[in-house]
Amino acid sequence: MDEKKVEMIMDSDFMNILTKASEEAERLETNVVSDILIVKNLIYYSESYMSDFFNFTAIEWNKIKNAIKNETKLWAKEAKKNAPPKINPEEIENLEEFVENHAVFDEGCTLIFANAPAFSVDGRLMDEIAFVLAMMDDNESDYVKSFFKQIKMDPLLVTRYYEGLMAEQASQVYLENSVPIEYNEYIEEIAESAAEEETEQVENQTEKSENGSEFVIPSKLRSFVKVFEVEESEVSPILGRDKETEDLTKVLLKNKKSNAILVGKAGVGKTAIVEHLAWLIKNDKCAEGLKGKTILSLEVNDIIAGTTLRGMAEERFKNVANFLANVDNVILFIDEIHNVVGAGNTGSDDKLDMANALKPILAREGISVIGATTNEEYNRIFAKDGAFKRRFEKIVVREPKTSEVYPMIIEQVRKLKKVHDITITRPVIEFIIKVSGCFMFETCNPDRTLDLIDKSMATAAYKGEKVVTIKTVMENFDADIKLYNKMSKEFKYSTASHEAGHFIVARYGPSFQKKSSAVSIIPADGYLGLTLFNDNEEDYLIEWDYNAHIESIAISLAGRVAEKKYTGKYSSGASSDLQKATEEARNMILKFGLSKKFANRNSEEDFYDEKFKDLNGEIDRIINKAYDMAEKILDEHEELLKDLADTLVKKGVLVENDLERICKRHEGKKIEVKKPENMTTTKN
Repeated sequence: MDEKKVEMIMDSDFMNILTKASEEAERLETNVVSDILIVKNLIYYSESYMSDFFNFTAIEWNKIKNAIKNETKLWAKEAKKNAPPKINPEEIENLEEFVENHAVFDEGCTLIFANAPAFSVDGRLMDEIAFVLAMMDDNESDYVKSFFKQIKMDPLLVTRYYEGLMAEQASQVYLENSVPIEYNEYIEEIAESAAEEETEQVENQTEKSENGSEFVIPSKLRSFVKVFEVEESEVSPILGRDKETEDLTKVLLKNKKSNAILVGKAGVGKTAIVEHLAWLIKNDKCAEGLKGKTILSLEVNDIIAGTTLRGMAEERFKNVANFLANVDNVILFIDEIHNVVGAGNTGSDDKLDMANALKPILAREGISVIGATTNEEYNRIFAKDGAFKRRFEKIVVREPKTSEVYPMIIEQVRKLKKVHDITITRPVIEFIIKVSGCFMFETCNPDRTLDLIDKSMATAAYKGEKVVTIKTVMENFDADIKLYNKMSKEFKYSTASHEAGHFIVARYGPSFQKKSSAVSIIPADGYLGLTLFNDNEEDYLIEWDYNAHIESIAISLAGRVAEKKYTGKYSSGASSDLQKATEEARNMILKFGLSKKFANRNSEEDFYDEKFKDLNGEIDRIINKAYDMAEKILDEHEELLKDLADTLVKKGVLVENDLERICKRHEGKKIEVKKPENMTTTKN
């Protein structure tokens, strides 16, 4: 007796994917559709589960794009070469109608469709989940396997991801009372499995405690000394700081002076580096010499809190020092370590502050100290205690480039998504990375991007929305946008030409050629406008000579030049730019000795009146030279300046993609060469 044919119900979104795959097959001059084509279109479709999956991995988009492109080309070449006959599968009724006769499937793809009903919630629905699970069930082609291999992705992770989606789908159907009895049993199996797994985890945790592997801290110290906890996870919550973690590890492995201090601006992720190190140790992925170490966190402010009587702080310092002197395999982390210098000191002859109490600990084996502080506090406070400073090796933590932020934060974004139950796509995250600096100046990336993502998810949740959009992001700055809307058109143009001037001179200067991540004329935090650059200046010049400083000053003056050129007057922003340019010119002369006239002098202390006149004259000469450079560059890009200013007035803010598109349009005009009408061609 013949088996009954399966009549499938095609999901509309997946139908669109198949149609796109069919159209692409035609463009590639093949008469079949393969699984690699369908996978490619799933990856490129922003609303697909496959797209979401790759958005929340740390794999670079270019790597994914290049791998899927290469495999598709290889498949198309082979498909045209072999020219297989059309296959009309009899197992599935009306399948060709679903793809509107654009193409048919190759043998491998046909087999996937035949098996897909087994992975469908109701045995009939053909959607992305059913197709991918059937494909991953040992049926994927060599091209799909090669794709995952190129991007170094374990295919099992894809299977587990889609199995989770299937379970959610089955649960939803069950709750709607439209699921067959056999799927009730399936859901119960999933629930029982999850319960068993949870019980197993609890038992493991209990066993770990009973074995005495937890670090015991005396009760009198527990309010300010804690074990640095890190979540158990297959992937580190902190990504992208491998170089700094490696430098830190090397210091900690030293025999003597194995203490490090992480120095960087607020928000660059100094504490995150320690968190990553703790994850490496916990998951046995660290260097051999760090295995088995426990990271403790010391809260200096909590030690001082409540010590109203003389000697109370000193007693606590001694207790901490005695405890640390009797433990091994410990790494002590002190955030805001500058606070230990002078901590608890009453200002009398008594010199016992926290720094002095720690000095003996810093010299002994079996314990290392990691400190973290900002550049300003390091120079202003920490470095003043020379003996304390010498015991630490400095590791500079720089703000990441905008291109480095996304892979660094992807795990934290995943957690925020779960906490808020809100979806956010990669393009929106990239927009936040670029635009956050236009409104949030107190911290650096990656902290400010994560903060804005968190706020945007909270905004979406408050409004009852499930997805963060660019509109949702900008709603966080309604107050700033209201100020922008109140600005007169003339004032908007003045600010827009000012910021566009900075952007153009930085981009088209002879040496720097700096690209911007965003330009904004929406007032925020006391700024009328802002131009943000992608990278640090260290990325552009190794050595700062005379000409480099002139160009840097030209960038500072560019807003002033552009503003004067198109409005005929200067704003307060133009005045602050002149102040910045003047300070750099003064440093060129007195600090760096880059002026022949003042080559042997780097101080103004013994200047007489005539010498001050000479100094001011030299500053004026430098400013005028930089001004002329900025003016020349802006004259060469006059149309671009006007276009950028017009667009900024309309939109308020332009991110990197917008800026690049406008620039490329004008660069294309510049390289277009027209043959003069009176030109004749001659032959030699």
